[in-house]
Amino acid sequence: MKIEDWDWVGERMIGPFEEQNVSAEAGATGTLLALGVERRVLRACLLEPIAGHHRLIGWISVQRDPGSELTHQLAIVCRRLGARLGRPLWDEAEDAPFIASKDPLRYPPIDQVLAASTPRDLLRVWIAGLSPQDSIAAARTAANAAPARVVGVTALDATIDIAELARRFSADRPDILVVTGGYDNPDPNTERPIYQLTGIMCELLRRLPPGERPAIVYAGDRWMAPYCVDRLQAVSDTLLVEVVANLRPSPTLLHTAPLASMLTERQWDLAQRMPGFIRLGRWVTKPARIMSMEANFTQATRAWMEVERLSSIHGLYFASNWRLHVLAEAGSETVRMRYVEERTLDPQLAGWPPVTLVSGLPPGDALRLAPRWWDRSGMLPVVASVGQLAPEAMIHTMRHDLLAEQVNEI
Repeated sequence: MKIEDWDWVGERMIGPFEEQNVSAEAGATGTLLALGVERRVLRACLLEPIAGHHRLIGWISVQRDPGSELTHQLAIVCRRLGARLGRPLWDEAEDAPFIASKDPLRYPPIDQVLAASTPRDLLRVWIAGLSPQDSIAAARTAANAAPARVVGVTALDATIDIAELARRFSADRPDILVVTGGYDNPDPNTERPIYQLTGIMCELLRRLPPGERPAIVYAGDRWMAPYCVDRLQAVSDTLLVEVVANLRPSPTLLHTAPLASMLTERQWDLAQRMPGFIRLGRWVTKPARIMSMEANFTQATRAWMEVERLSSIHGLYFASNWRLHVLAEAGSETVRMRYVEERTLDPQLAGWPPVTLVSGLPPGDALRLAPRWWDRSGMLPVVASVGQLAPEAMIHTMRHDLLAEQVNEI
């Protein structure tokens, strides 16, 4: 797909009166260019201070070419949006966003550049556990709260075929292998099936070429962690093995947050290694930094709850091939998250209120919900990046340009 195959472009034209009514406070942040990177889509939008407040004056979405260099494609997106708005957004000499101008009256520069990026697909996770109903189920719950998809499961069984398992690993190419199971028990005389499971995984890893070996996360019996990690590390000095808190420290406890956080960090680490990511980061105005699209959406959802003085808010973000449910509650420092893969039915989210806020379009453009606020453009996570430097600009743009329309029909 060529970069010229545009999906959707929108813009809001400003008149002479609006251009002349810019307050000194709004000028403190000036013109803001926000860039967004998804696995299949690139986005850009321009926010301009108008009558004392920032407004979204132009935005663009384009299908991303995975075979083309990321920042080269973003340059084309900036040129195209600038051409539509009648102003330069790309500096050809510097090969970067247009942040310096020799004639700022005729060619106003961009004051600040922000970016949000989720450039790769969901993290591919394989779970090895002792019991499908206990440790494996707990690991699935953790993976659902992270940008991850479970591509395979292995339960401890005397009939495990290592050769077949190696074939499946080579075919599915997981990024992470989660090894989990066993309650925390300090008694050294207790039989430890998790150590046996670790041995099977070691045999599997030895059969895989070094380039196909996933990173390992141990999330089982903490008293066995040193022994299991040593056993895994013995496979290769280059094998990455990390430890998080036991998912099931006892029959009555479930700790999924540490593994979910680890998977999220691993996904972000892999994203930063993708070509063009470092260069994109150099464009971003300090002290802002690149954040993921879903992190930005989560922050915007929470901010909207506070602005609207809601007791809770259920946000739904549609990415190109997955979606994210976010639940924020007043008085709580944490949020609940649930990722759902494309072509998968939404789960029953026990205790969650109805969806209140939506960003993006579902497959087929048919939203079978009645949210109070709906950003059809899908620009909310991109605009939310502005909140790092200009939170008032983010909120004003959300209120007047993205979330102003109320949807009352299914």
